[in-house]
Amino acid sequence: MKKTAFISALCLVQMALGGNLSFPAVYYLVLFVLLVISLIKTYNLRDSIPYILFSLICLLSIIVNQPQAIFKAPQRWIFFTLVLLATSPIFISYKVFAFRRFVFIYSIYLIVLFTIANMIAYFLGIDLGEHYKEFKIFSGICNSNNMLGVMASISFLFLSALLINLSNRIKKD
Repeated sequence: MKKTAFISALCLVQMALGGNLSFPAVYYLVLFVLLVISLIKTYNLRDSIPYILFSLICLLSIIVNQPQAIFKAPQRWIFFTLVLLATSPIFISYKVFAFRRFVFIYSIYLIVLFTIANMIAYFLGIDLGEHYKEFKIFSGICNSNNMLGVMASISFLFLSALLINLSNRIKKD
């Protein structure tokens, strides 16, 4: 279960890199695999009416409002529903919870690793963000400087919580 969780986390985090290093088809395939794992390992269904209702309201909004084709609303709704089914507590059991926990933990560690890699790339002058070079905005190994900021923020929060937890343990001893 840990290997599958690590591979899933790696595929989900690599999607954040964007550009030549990301493979959207793999991202959606991993979400589908997470959904299948959730379905297989679920013994009882939790009260999921709010989640289903929310997804149906989104679908109804797409049908009624008929957004322009450029927004790809039906495709986005399908992917949103896939994410909702794969990650929300609609399907829940101890095994599903443990698997999702491993995916989350591995994702956090990989995000910290990618943030450190971006910091090293900054000092080495490596910038793969083609769209931002003319503006002299650093995006590192990510294709978007916005994603770099999110990854750095998550890393900061995780490392800060780790340090606080470690200092509390030292104080107890």
